[in-house]
Amino acid sequence: PLYWDAARVRLQEIHFHLIDNLDTEERAFRSGQLHLTEYVPSSKLKGYHDNEPQLLKSAPFFMTYFYGFNTTRPPFNDARVRQAFSLALDRESLVATQPYRGLRPAMAYVPPDVDGYTYAGPGQLHFDPAEARRLLAAAGYPGGQGFPAVDITFPSNNRHQEIAEIIQQMWQQNLGVRLNLANVESRVFHEERVHLAYDLARAGWVGDYLDAHAFLSVFVTGGGQNATGFANAGYDRLVRDSLNERERARRHAIYRQIEAILLRELPILPLFHDGSPHLVSPALHGYYPNLLNYHPYQGMWLEDK
Repeated sequence: PLYWDAARVRLQEIHFHLIDNLDTEERAFRSGQLHLTEYVPSSKLKGYHDNEPQLLKSAPFFMTYFYGFNTTRPPFNDARVRQAFSLALDRESLVATQPYRGLRPAMAYVPPDVDGYTYAGPGQLHFDPAEARRLLAAAGYPGGQGFPAVDITFPSNNRHQEIAEIIQQMWQQNLGVRLNLANVESRVFHEERVHLAYDLARAGWVGDYLDAHAFLSVFVTGGGQNATGFANAGYDRLVRDSLNERERARRHAIYRQIEAILLRELPILPLFHDGSPHLVSPALHGYYPNLLNYHPYQGMWLEDK
């Protein structure tokens, strides 16, 4: 009763269900146990899109799905290897394998069109398998020969498995390198990332405010979320400079310099900018898609039609 906007609150209570399996979550929605899902299984997206589009709500999301390299040890301590692995990825084809999610292939790290900022400059991500093979050969692995055994590590999740299998196949086809897939329990996965006990790992970032700084500040030297070993004094200085620049155009110019360094050094491998599909019951009102995927519960209510 002491909440400042108490008169607008119409829900008396909310139950949050902790569900590990996406198919279990979808079944709970179908049975009426949930009014809103956090995710939608990839295998069910087409069915909802084609047959029950009123239940499927999706929007672009201020998120980038990427892989992180461990830059502190071979083979990914060599920027040429990291660049080769990036150039060998067809991001358009990858996105096409995940329809109905609203994915956008990553041409850079920061999602485009946020507060007027879109990166377009040196190192913009593209698909060039011939150049990828040249760089890998220059790094000492012609045709993939002699490339060490390397794992793609990801937490237990059907979607992460699907994406890793597609990327594994692309690298085998375009570089002659076959990486192992390491599906590990979430707690172990996060421990390995924090302690740099991995080769190449699934990662991602969701901005918590609508500005490129929310993404670029992640990879400062020693940053709490910088689990790649990447360290660059010039990068750090520009991130600090951007905080002191209030004029938007000049601040965006600094952001482009920062992102150019990141895309040249490539401690991470941006894959796509995610969408946020959810299943929403017709009884739930006041829900609306938005870029941050924030849904204020004080504006929601339940009402059967």
